[in-house]
Parts: sequence; structure tokens; C-alpha cells
Amino acid sequence: MNADVPQGTKLGPILFLAMINDLDVKPHATDIWKFVDDISTSENITKGSNSKFQFCIDTINSWASCNLMKLNPQKCEELRIYFLRESPDLSPLLIDGHALE
Repeated sequence: MNADVPQGTKLGPILFLAMINDLDVKPHATDIWKFVDDISTSENITKGSNSKFQFCIDTINSWASCNLMKLNPQKCEELRIYFLRESPDLSPLLIDGHALE
């Protein structure tokens, strides 16, 4: 299958789902959701443990490169939710050296 997926067609979403079917970031991310043209991942970090999420993003980025695709850091976002009184000191997430918003 060619890496190009036609946009704006009825077949495009199905072809994209077929392409991302082999993407697996476990055990690095707690969950992964594959949408029609989007991927979301999550990680729960317990108090005192370190985040492995950058490794997860690097895995997705490597997978995209192997499939002749490129992640767009301007279209990728990060949402952090804290249940502690003080927010933990976490490094920013990067895609090819670009920090996510």
C-alpha cells in the first residue's frame, strides 16, 4: 500500500485506519485511541515515578517515519491534568526538537 492516503474521499479514513492498525506503543502509554485521522495516548503517573511519555512520542514518530509520514508539531497538543496540590516538575514533550503546546 502506498503511504499516501487520499483526503476528502470516502475511502481515505478506511485506508488510514488500515495504515495505523500496526501502531502499538504499549507498554509505554497506558492507553491509545485511534480515530479516523487522529491518535490520542494517555499515561497515568503515580507520585514519585517518572514519565515515559516522551519515549511513547518518539515511538510514534519513528513509526510515522517508517511509514513515510511526518508528525506536525503545530497540530499536536499536550494536556496535563494534576490531582496533586503541587504540579510535578515534568519536562516538555518534544517532536523533532519542537515542544508541544
